[in-house]
Amino acid sequence: MKETAITFGKSKSLTGVLTDPPEAKREAGVPAVIFLNAGLIHHVGPNRLYVKLARALAGMGFVVLRFDFSGIGDSKPRDDHLTFDKSSIEESQAAMDFLAQTRGAKQFLFMGHCSGAINSYRVACADPRVAGAAL
Repeated sequence: MKETAITFGKSKSLTGVLTDPPEAKREAGVPAVIFLNAGLIHHVGPNRLYVKLARALAGMGFVVLRFDFSGIGDSKPRDDHLTFDKSSIEESQAAMDFLAQTRGAKQFLFMGHCSGAINSYRVACADPRVAGAAL
């Protein structure tokens, strides 16, 4: 597998780590997995749980993105007045757009712990590209 630090979003203000599966494990049509912040914990997740899960999932053939919402970890704060309820959905959609453009993903699985679970559910309700959520 290969891990790459990335920036994305309208102003390239969101940061994350993209974990690509080994070439031999890549399959077309497999949903990409996106991990959402657990509260104010950055993209490594509680006790580095997201790192361990991202690497395990990549080993099974999934492309995985773990990123920080604006103002968390290395992501820059927003410069507008959107509420977090709206910005978290918009930023999650920016993550899906990035994976669609760079990895050809058409469907997505969202995963999160604590508030990451709540936001995964909210994104799943807001965007038809979301095929599932692990809460």
